[in-house]
Amino acid sequence: MAGNLVQQQREEQRLDQKAASRKRDEKWTYQTLTELHETDPSVKDGLAKNKAAAWRRSFVVALQRAGMALKIPQWGIGMAMTLCHRFFSRKSMKVNDRVIIATACLHLAAKMEECPKPIRDVVKEMIRVKCKDPVEVARLTQPEELEKSKEEALMAERLVLYTLGFDLSLNHPYRFLVSHLSELKLLQVSNDASNPLKHLMQNTWNLVNDSFRTQLCLQFKPEKIAASALYLSNLISISKDSNGDVMKRVEQHHRAQYEQQRTVFSQDMQMARNTGCSTPLDLSPYQPPTFFSYFDVTLEEVDEISAQIMDMYLDIKLASTLMAEELKALQNTAGSGQVLQ
Repeated sequence: MAGNLVQQQREEQRLDQKAASRKRDEKWTYQTLTELHETDPSVKDGLAKNKAAAWRRSFVVALQRAGMALKIPQWGIGMAMTLCHRFFSRKSMKVNDRVIIATACLHLAAKMEECPKPIRDVVKEMIRVKCKDPVEVARLTQPEELEKSKEEALMAERLVLYTLGFDLSLNHPYRFLVSHLSELKLLQVSNDASNPLKHLMQNTWNLVNDSFRTQLCLQFKPEKIAASALYLSNLISISKDSNGDVMKRVEQHHRAQYEQQRTVFSQDMQMARNTGCSTPLDLSPYQPPTFFSYFDVTLEEVDEISAQIMDMYLDIKLASTLMAEELKALQNTAGSGQVLQ
């Protein structure tokens, strides 16, 4: 009986943690992509949709580079990106400077994730990311200019807090990803080059990183984004070896759990018979879980999240191709001696 009680307590604890996680996200209202487009304050101010998407990707890239230079953990950088996305879902990028807001969000997120950085260091690094000209970087990091930028970042931080209603209780996909991968015994394979799941783990992490270049964090809870990244990575890097399929790993994990519960249950029944106590009801027959029931996500949600990530990659590739073509045309025109208007 004791063994069965322990299993029940563990399950109740897991459900309590899941409920607490959902409660932290209750204040934020998730929207569909269509709703985000219709209510985008930047687009309402006359910014083209494709340009708005490019501007969002630009502040995400800036946050990634500055965060890594400042040695802020990836989940802290992801938190800054989420704050930035949430802010610009309510305020226009044409009115509010993206770099200043991103600086404020990075400084705020570092404090939230208990890895605080001095505001001067954050400002300096964002200036280095923004400016490619060493002369301009040197000018902007002079004491007077740096002090001015620091004050702007602190004012922007207060603006972010007021805009988001001081709601900083948000999660990120990394926490759920690590939790599930640990439960499935998949974290140990990341350092094993011979394991077919090694690339799957790295691809999943990369997909979560790149998901912040979209507005997915405004549409779906972080655990659904984490599950979709794992699902998409599994489709990309699945091995012919049956051990390389994470879907089968989920089923194997649950089958092992069920067999363990059956063993404990049999022992409890035998003890009950020996002591003359009434025996509990038998466990229900084992039914292999699906990937979707295990991660509490639907196929439709996974499809939508995966489609937006893949569309983002296509948009970036298309933008790079157009830029290369424009550069080539410019070079050809300049070589022909024509005057550019």
